[in-house]
Amino acid sequence: MSESKEIEKIKLFYPKDSQDLRKHYPELSRIDVFHRDKISKEDLLFVWYVSNPSSPLIKEYESLSKRVRQAIKIVWPDDQQNDKFTKWREGNFPSYIRAAMARMDAFKDDVRFTAKSMMAKIFVNLQSLSDVKEENFIKVEMDDEGNQIKSIDWAGRKAYIDSCDKIMDMLPKTIQVLEEGFGIDEKVEELTRKAIDRHHDSKD
Repeated sequence: MSESKEIEKIKLFYPKDSQDLRKHYPELSRIDVFHRDKISKEDLLFVWYVSNPSSPLIKEYESLSKRVRQAIKIVWPDDQQNDKFTKWREGNFPSYIRAAMARMDAFKDDVRFTAKSMMAKIFVNLQSLSDVKEENFIKVEMDDEGNQIKSIDWAGRKAYIDSCDKIMDMLPKTIQVLEEGFGIDEKVEELTRKAIDRHHDSKD
């Protein structure tokens, strides 16, 4: 499959279940405007639907006001909606919501896809660098009579040991980044499907 097709499939920070987005995507917790002290899990999910490039509402509605109305219906049950949402529907957002929307909108799926691919290659390269056999450190030279003389390549062994130290330093961060996955998910989970279905059932 071509890279462009792969990029079309990816979803950034896609909701997996009813839990906090930050639970599944720890990277979000490290971004100031998405920190738990700054924004609730419900408000963060609202911001995702309104501003994330992967949101189905982004693809369906160019109008911000329409996305806002539908996102409110998806995230909050009718009995939890109050006067604050009247202001939000009119485009009057508190500063923390505006800041979160701007940051969420800045995510780039193509850049993140490329970064994820690069990190995967780096991990493979680290494996190759560490896969060295003892015979790689045997140095073969010829004496004056044309006989082979084998000796240990001490300089090569030292260079390998030094590279292993660097690999050990890099591995934890590389693994962490790969496991977090740059917020990329390539499938829509059941809860998100249900949320989208509710959105379609409740269109204005």
